[in-house]
Amino acid sequence: MTRRESNIRKSLSWGVLAAVGVALLLVAGRGFLPVGASSPAVAAARPLLLPATHVSPQSENPNGVIPTTQWVNFRSQNTTVYGTPIAIGAVVRAYDPGGTQCGEFPVKDHVGWYGLMACYADDPNTPIDEGATPGDMIHFTIDDMPAVVLGPDTPKWTQNAALMVVDLNVLSPTPTPVGTIPAPTASPQSTLYLPIIRR
Repeated sequence: MTRRESNIRKSLSWGVLAAVGVALLLVAGRGFLPVGASSPAVAAARPLLLPATHVSPQSENPNGVIPTTQWVNFRSQNTTVYGTPIAIGAVVRAYDPGGTQCGEFPVKDHVGWYGLMACYADDPNTPIDEGATPGDMIHFTIDDMPAVVLGPDTPKWTQNAALMVVDLNVLSPTPTPVGTIPAPTASPQSTLYLPIIRR
């Protein structure tokens, strides 16, 4: 990377880069980085390189989360499903009150833990709803099952980069009670008729 590219990356935001048409490279774990045509990374990843004005968050995020420039972080070291620590491979998702998915975290390293999970804010400058707005209560699912918030923090979208510890639990399904049929009672006045089956 040239010194100029390094300075651009340090001093300009994504929005400014998009406005001047600088190409961005999606780098796993690091996000979008500006690159120059002479950068060695361009040759290796040319299919991922798009002009910044054509970067579509929806196409880069098939899981439904659209990253924006504002987010809060949720984490837990004590999240359970049916009272058992959440398993590796489970997926925790966050939703705003309108049902827009604003965060997702696949459990990778420790049972019972998730996060840091970014929960993104809605960008008021776009026509789509990307996520929460300040003051929104966030709700969660674990593997698409509704999760109950156990605290200790309240899952409220507060301000950019806030960190909240929110333990979750998926409660075991409660069996739906089936009405009981009272046993027949015999009385001296009642007659019981039974069918006769002939073979």
